[in-house]
Amino acid sequence: MSIEHKQNEDYYILRLAASSRLYTLSKKLNNASIMLNVVLMTIVTFVSLALNSDIITKLLNIDKIDISNWVAITSILVLTLNNVFIGDQIDSYKEKAAKIQEELDRKLFGLDWNEPLAGRRVRTEDITKHGEWLIRKNGDTKFRDWYPTPSSNLSISKQVLICQNSCLSWDTSLRNRVNTIILIIGILIIFSAVVFASALNLTTTSITTNIVALLGPICDYGFSTFKENKASIENNERLLECVSTTIEQANNLTDAQIKDMTIKIQDQLFTKRKTDWSIPDALYKILRNSHEKIMGSSSEEIAKNLEDKT
Repeated sequence: MSIEHKQNEDYYILRLAASSRLYTLSKKLNNASIMLNVVLMTIVTFVSLALNSDIITKLLNIDKIDISNWVAITSILVLTLNNVFIGDQIDSYKEKAAKIQEELDRKLFGLDWNEPLAGRRVRTEDITKHGEWLIRKNGDTKFRDWYPTPSSNLSISKQVLICQNSCLSWDTSLRNRVNTIILIIGILIIFSAVVFASALNLTTTSITTNIVALLGPICDYGFSTFKENKASIENNERLLECVSTTIEQANNLTDAQIKDMTIKIQDQLFTKRKTDWSIPDALYKILRNSHEKIMGSSSEEIAKNLEDKT
């Protein structure tokens, strides 16, 4: 049976739903991290700057207060909470989700489970709990026809190449956009804080303390996320080159050689899914439809090229 029809069986739908819910749980914690590192620290810093300003306090008819030291303490607490507690739980959810998706992919693609890489499979009870919860809530429509497989005339190994190309291309495009957004928001927040502080004629000490307190969590979160996405994009592009080369050389390769390449790429996909920064669901939903059309067209073109080489 081809991937096109097999992927819609209950076994695969349940695992797609389970992994999706676990990724969503990790993203909710990631959203909490954004609220702490970016939103909370930005608000606290601007409030501190305002309370330490003669202009603002006179305008609001309140006493001038310097809470710069409290802002610095808040910054340290936010960094500690994020790195010690939230980060570990995010990683735990992502690893379990990646394992479930890996089990799904390997069974669908006809590949053996790589225990030295992925460890033990996730318990069936956990998969059922998370998968059925999400299907009961939202149905299973969005999990059907998950992979674009426009041709069942190709060997399974060649169909797998198309699926892997779709995953990598989709991920690369999203992460490029996310990094652009991160860069723009980071520059705007820091620039706004500096301009706001300068306009209020505050002391150099007050400005420095507040801006440094703001930079700590924002740079720690923003820069690490930007760096992770950049590394992931570079890895995606390297893997996409491997896929493209295999497709170009398909007529000179045996099916066993193509399968061997898909196994190596699949190993890398698991590692990526387990460690990559989770793209927020809101952004995913906004870009999904347009990207699905692009991936569909691209998959059709790749399938045609592979058929011509058969």
